[in-house]
Amino acid sequence: MAKSEKADLIGEYVQLRDRLSDLYREVTVVDQRLVELEYLLPEKYVYPGDLPESWTRRRRKPLQR
Repeated sequence: MAKSEKADLIGEYVQLRDRLSDLYREVTVVDQRLVELEYLLPEKYVYPGDLPESWTRRRRKPLQR
């Protein structure tokens, strides 16, 4: 592997690791704020995207060809 290829790979790796670190920090901040809000919201509030407790997965019928 040529030096320029190694340098390119290392540069990309460093950029991606830095981006990943930024994303972890952002996720942590968002998660902390969600926890704070959950304490403030009414107890009966349910996030519309959550599945009800009674929900069960149903098997899909195989596609007929």
